[in-house]
Amino acid sequence: MPRRKEDILDRIVKSFSLRGFLLHQATLFVAATTLVLGGVIFLWKNNQSSIVNVDEYRLTLEKIVLPEPPPWVGQDPRGLIVGPQANKTILDPELVAATAEQVKRMPFVDQINSISKSKAGLNINVDYRVPVAVVEVNHRTMRIDNDDPNYEALKDLKLPIDRSGIIMPAELAELPNLPIISLPQPVDRLNSLTMWGDWPDQRVRDAATISRLFAHRPEFGVFRVVTFQEREKETRTKPFELWGQSGEYGMRIIWGMQPGNHGGKEATAEQKLAAIEALVQRVGPLAPVSGVQGKALGRVFDVSSGKAVELPRNKVATMPGVKF
Repeated sequence: MPRRKEDILDRIVKSFSLRGFLLHQATLFVAATTLVLGGVIFLWKNNQSSIVNVDEYRLTLEKIVLPEPPPWVGQDPRGLIVGPQANKTILDPELVAATAEQVKRMPFVDQINSISKSKAGLNINVDYRVPVAVVEVNHRTMRIDNDDPNYEALKDLKLPIDRSGIIMPAELAELPNLPIISLPQPVDRLNSLTMWGDWPDQRVRDAATISRLFAHRPEFGVFRVVTFQEREKETRTKPFELWGQSGEYGMRIIWGMQPGNHGGKEATAEQKLAAIEALVQRVGPLAPVSGVQGKALGRVFDVSSGKAVELPRNKVATMPGVKF
């Protein structure tokens, strides 16, 4: 048989020598560098108190820069960071990672944007959770009998949630200009709801992503985010609507499906919002302004295409027996 011609890989393998590899200059350099760095880190961890004045670098409240939390938080988040790390210093190489874990445990923090360390201390940039809506859990939205033990509790229960559908402290429901999320049977059991937990219904979480666009913005007049979609249905067939204080008898806007899940058949949330802004400038907000009804009272507009299209009133769905 003809002898196979050796390629470059064959020649490299044939010339390989373990002794040559171990004694190669590059191998010796990497090994020496690793040994030196490992030794420095070991010595620093065990002898830093004798090298520098540790108290000057100890982590304290004053060495943490953090955005001012909302008043309802009721405590200084810096204390929650320093407490478990009272023995740590700014010089600790694991300080940033450990601080990130501490901040993640704070339920009122929505997301961490950055954590940086300098000689002055820690600079932490976070976004706090903000309520964007209240979910209506009462006689109008729940199927409940008069003799049910929860009947009295459901007379007018409204629970605040953030943009992701996280349940927030009940007292935040009193904040002004929070749209009400109204839909049939928003929860099966009240004891399934826990503060700082996810709302156990995708419809509510979807409604929160819409409501956040109008929360604390009274110029739109959005009083409710409504859907007639039943919870038991797996496929969404009924859209979300925006109502003013006049309810179904006032101006209504058909939003469409939730942002980010329209399958390319609808406009984006930004396009819908632009259409609503133009509509409000033209006909007025959904809610009465200064006691005077808006020009579009009783009219219905569909913005799911990205343009405000007026619909005949008799073509709009209602929920029999439920008056929001």
